[in-house]
Amino acid sequence: LKAQGHQQLSLMKLSPRGFQSTLSPQQMYSPKSPVLKANEEKQRQGQTCPSVILNMLEHYLFTYFRFPMSKPISKYSPAPAGVYVHSPQREKEPYGDAVYYSLFRKYLRHFLPYEKDDNRHIALSWPENRESELFIRTLITMWLETQGKVKSTGQVVDAIIDRQRRAGMREIPKLDLDVAYDLIVVRYDPPVQQIQRCIRSVIVHFILDPVLNKDTVKETGWFLSNAMTILQQPFFNYVRTTFRHASIHQSESPFFGALEAWLIWLEPWNVNEPKRDFSPRHATQRIMGNVSGTKVAPKRTLTIAKQNYKSRYSPEWEPYIAANIHLYATPLAIFLRRSREFDFSANKRQRSMRTIQRVFRVFTPQVVDAVSRHLSGSSGLSHLVQRNVHTLGRFAPPAGPLSLPSCQTDMKALLEEIYGQHMKKTQNLDMIEKFEAYVEGLFNYGVVAGEEREITKVLEQARLIVQLPPDYTPHAGSQQLTISTSATETQETKELVRNGKLTEEGIRSVITGAAKMDPFSVCFVGDTNNARLGTHEIPILVELAKWLSKMVEQKTGVLWNFRFIADQRIVAVLLLSIVWKVLL
Repeated sequence: LKAQGHQQLSLMKLSPRGFQSTLSPQQMYSPKSPVLKANEEKQRQGQTCPSVILNMLEHYLFTYFRFPMSKPISKYSPAPAGVYVHSPQREKEPYGDAVYYSLFRKYLRHFLPYEKDDNRHIALSWPENRESELFIRTLITMWLETQGKVKSTGQVVDAIIDRQRRAGMREIPKLDLDVAYDLIVVRYDPPVQQIQRCIRSVIVHFILDPVLNKDTVKETGWFLSNAMTILQQPFFNYVRTTFRHASIHQSESPFFGALEAWLIWLEPWNVNEPKRDFSPRHATQRIMGNVSGTKVAPKRTLTIAKQNYKSRYSPEWEPYIAANIHLYATPLAIFLRRSREFDFSANKRQRSMRTIQRVFRVFTPQVVDAVSRHLSGSSGLSHLVQRNVHTLGRFAPPAGPLSLPSCQTDMKALLEEIYGQHMKKTQNLDMIEKFEAYVEGLFNYGVVAGEEREITKVLEQARLIVQLPPDYTPHAGSQQLTISTSATETQETKELVRNGKLTEEGIRSVITGAAKMDPFSVCFVGDTNNARLGTHEIPILVELAKWLSKMVEQKTGVLWNFRFIADQRIVAVLLLSIVWKVLL
């Protein structure tokens, strides 16, 4: 062991760049290694063996950032950064992952410091601070650019135009924000939870940078720090690629991790400036800091806005929107296209609506006005918009004025999905539930009334974002097979459905697209005794009711349904009446 250790030390030499590894392939691999045999074969053929010389810091950072990539996707859902949650789910987090994340946060503060410390420069003031650039460049290469080779906007647009020309279209339509979904062509490889968590911490760290404030553009002419400028393009691709390909039906999906990071990037005005705290605890810390010679400076904090949090945007932040204009518009267009896939049924509706409202609350009237002016090129901050386009490079959206109203079709599809699920729920209410909803509506409270208020609020926000007509109201569609607007008005309405089944003409119309089916018109067909368990039913009594219905049917030959005896409300009324009789 001593001989091996001495040999390892002798293979490290000191240079102006630090310690460099000069291990040859013969010293790095065993004699039977296939890598060594391949290198020997190349040497016999006169080919040179590739070699990379890394100093100790470079080698360690490469290994450190690659470590979570070699792990399988974990099954736990970590808590947000900086928030301690004592729950069984939190306790399932592996100890190694917790240590890795804690170490990563310390590395952020070390390699990307906020303030001057002795002779250290302000965060990311390159080229003076080479270690900071090495850290952020390695992070981008290992974590943000591993989603596959994203095709440039020009390549995808050429493919779209070629496909339309081959389809016989003479006039190529104008490309707007509604094609943002189609501009993502890549083989998607979802990142693990540990990487998603660390990326979120990076965004929070950059947003909390004191350089990022309302006075920055007056001093430097550019609103973003060097770190955010370098991260802008890879983060743009990371968000739109994840929005395009990640699943939205799993709570631990990368879709929601990218959504959280994107919303934090969009609202730097949620940062809270430090305030002097005169509590006994902080007074003790200040005294101990003065005695030890280390002052504890107050820190800036970030508020993670929920769906009902009032926006703190002010016009002084408009240059920030101009410097990130395509990070506001392009991911929003992709989100609207994917949002129709959210589950708005009774069990998952609350979570889906919360996600929609968190995105919509960012786009207040002032923000929408600023975004629209910058997209159309009619603002006085065109130089910031052009620099944003230059930073995104070949991944920037198509040139020309863009508009949010081009996403009206996707917004209407989302609203109709929400409204359709709500109408389907209200139509499936039984007599007791309808009476209960009616009484609650008189007092403007209850589940049904609350859902209607949410739909009204979302509809108003949608009208503002994509400029829907004032008289537009969502509808769930008709309750039968209907002829689409593509059919001519003079065409005779043919019988498409007979006895609950499609006719040959109906099948042909559906295949060609002349007719469309409404998914909300699907109703239960069959014996209602075998319907799935309702939330208001007692499981044991449901089985008893099914057995009783079947037995009576066999005895009388008539269909009976005793599922009503399993209703919790009926059981509660019966128990109260029995108790009342016994007590009296």
